[in-house]
Amino acid sequence: MEGREKTRQKEMKLNGITPQMKGDNSRVESRRNKVRSSQGRSAATGTDTGARDSVQISDSTKDAAQARKVLNQTPDVRADRVSELKEKVESGTYKTSPYDIADKMLASFMEGNL
Repeated sequence: MEGREKTRQKEMKLNGITPQMKGDNSRVESRRNKVRSSQGRSAATGTDTGARDSVQISDSTKDAAQARKVLNQTPDVRADRVSELKEKVESGTYKTSPYDIADKMLASFMEGNL
């Protein structure tokens, strides 16, 4: 059993791992204590700053978020306008100008939307 442990320790040393002997936790405890004592201390001054990380959001970002919220609550279709036009079409009172339609089609084509 002892020979197997020595072989294992040699293999660990070859792989860059230094084995610890059972019951010898002094290095681990020392490191743990150093980490605990350095938490909350400034690396530059070694003093306790008590500072926390924080994030500040600019006014323009807040405005954009508010605008997105309003847009998400606005319906894509104006139901009142659709029902008004639907009534006009059904009653035969909806009149359009073929010239206006042609102008809008050309403008849309020129913008690359058609």
